Amino acid sequence: MNSKKGYSLIEIAVGLVIIVIFLFCTGSLINASFTNYRLVLQRSEALDMAIEEMENVLQSDDVTLGNVGHETDTMKSRVTIEKIKDGNKVYDDKIYLVTVRVEYSKTPRSAQKNSIELQSLKVMK
Repeated sequence: MNSKKGYSLIEIAVGLVIIVIFLFCTGSLINASFTNYRLVLQRSEALDMAIEEMENVLQSDDVTLGNVGHETDTMKSRVTIEKIKDGNKVYDDKIYLVTVRVEYSKTPRSAQKNSIELQSLKVMK
């Protein structure tokens, strides 16, 4: 394939194709690792928000039945405090189930929503 005058056009084309394939694979790996990093970071921030909301509810002495929470551009948290029931029977007025649900997305207008949910019992004195 090597001509006497240097490299042939076929050798140059094959070399360019190999370089393009290598660059494409490298770019694909970099993009995938950045996307994975961003998802892990978002999940970590959502978990931090859920833990903060849970701590606020568990440390307060007041039990407000209903939905509370707050939201940011990409995250929305909802805290639900309810009495523990089995059918129509309420177990104890001093024990409550606290549920924190945080929905988060990549951008404020993103259609794909991910969520984290934490549950705990709150015992009133």
